[in-house]
Amino acid sequence: MLSTIRDAAWLWVAGPLLGVAGVWLTFRLAAPQVVRLAAGFRALSAHDPDTDGDVPPAAGTWLAAAASLGAAAAVGAATAVALGGAGAILWVWLIGLLLAPLRFTEALLARTGAPGDKGGAAGSLAARLAREGGGLRVLGLVMAALAAASALLFVGGVHGDALVDASERLLPGSMPAVGVGVAAMAAILAAGGMRRSGAIAGWLAVAAMTVLLAAAIWAAASDPGRAVGALGRTFSEAFGGAPAATPFVGAFAGEIARAAILSVLPPIAGATGVAGALHGAARARTTRGQAAAALLGPLAYAVLTTVLCMAFVATGAYYRRVEDRRPMSEVRVYAAAFETASQRAEPERLHDGYVRVEGGEMRDVGLHFGTDQGTIRSPRFLYRGEPADIALHVRGGEPFRFLVPRDGVLTTASLDEVRHVVVEGEMLPRGGALLGAALARGTGGDVGPRLGLGALLVLLAVGAGAFGLGAGRSLGAGAPPWARVAVALLPAAGLALAATGLVPWLSAAGGLAAASLASATAVALLIKSGEARKLLGE
Repeated sequence: MLSTIRDAAWLWVAGPLLGVAGVWLTFRLAAPQVVRLAAGFRALSAHDPDTDGDVPPAAGTWLAAAASLGAAAAVGAATAVALGGAGAILWVWLIGLLLAPLRFTEALLARTGAPGDKGGAAGSLAARLAREGGGLRVLGLVMAALAAASALLFVGGVHGDALVDASERLLPGSMPAVGVGVAAMAAILAAGGMRRSGAIAGWLAVAAMTVLLAAAIWAAASDPGRAVGALGRTFSEAFGGAPAATPFVGAFAGEIARAAILSVLPPIAGATGVAGALHGAARARTTRGQAAAALLGPLAYAVLTTVLCMAFVATGAYYRRVEDRRPMSEVRVYAAAFETASQRAEPERLHDGYVRVEGGEMRDVGLHFGTDQGTIRSPRFLYRGEPADIALHVRGGEPFRFLVPRDGVLTTASLDEVRHVVVEGEMLPRGGALLGAALARGTGGDVGPRLGLGALLVLLAVGAGAFGLGAGRSLGAGAPPWARVAVALLPAAGLALAATGLVPWLSAAGGLAAASLASATAVALLIKSGEARKLLGE
């Protein structure tokens, strides 16, 4: 239920609000993502040590980018391509272009004070609103609370799940040790504060993004023609649907859009409302220059994920089966096989009836099990980690009744037990599995996947620490120092929870918290768009 609410929040609330805000700010501020991009590059070196702040402009910029990217950016891009093919690349750029003016405006407002406020720059959008009266004060306080909630739930749930996914696929058996190590590194960076560890963390983020980009270019270069061809196909597939490439059965245009909104948008948009606080800590010569530098985060996201998508297409990894596993909740049961997206959508192909599994094997060999865009070959079933001895009563391909043998008789058990059923077999990869398969195929061994994993680990640790520091600054300068430190450590605590796997609803709750924060921030930026325009005119 929580996952359904989360998806609806991004599809019908946060996504449209961010899109409207992006279009409106693009128009109201004269397309800053185009006009001011060059100024953003120049602002990276515009360091003024005599200005209030904690880090150089470049460090603040890359910390904000790392807070958006984390590990979920790469894994989300892989999932989007797995579900929709090359058409996902167009959505990556569309999302980046629409979010860039939000980052620009948020940084601009975070580094200035409200009209009539003699307290100077607030340091974050939430703190700025909280210093105003009436409804804006309430909105600012709500945003600060949502930033803290997202620090724990979103970073721990969404980025933490991406970390678990990538680690288990690229370096099997490495969890939870890797997760705890990343959480510890994030805690150290957050506890050190912006002034002591911000600059070092910023350059670590640059190094991690560079290594991940290099690994992706290496994989894409394995078939340059196919990689470049993916760019040519992105428009046609985004609007006309992806064709079948056996065993990938294709995707409808609406499915590609949905996959991008749910897999690509949350990682970068989840930091909306926090990124401005990181830019607010920069010792920049001008506020407008640092706001322009904020445009570079979405650009870095778009470039990195585009090259990754090109690697997925160049290696053909997204339409080749690999040995993998999926929870039964992500698998549908079919009475007849399908080879195209249209056939997959035919309801008469779905199975109505019973599925009996003994010793981990299905008794009815005439049934077929499908993932998002293909079928599973040689499926095997586990229940609570052991070969399954269960029965499922399905309607429309989905279980609505769960049975287990007791004293030799099948007895109805709680339907919630289905979440403990896992299907193994040869299936189309997604997320961390697709990332690992593409890097392995493209680089011809284990070096590429391990480079990619190492870069993801560093990027996530820095991003989690940066997210926590930004959330702590959202409390405002008047908050007790211990409160800001406590909030800054929340992402590390969330990553530790994700590594243990003790809270299965963490990702759904985190996605919902981030959608709420992004929505509130979009509303605030729409309200303040006129003020932002005046600031640019000064």
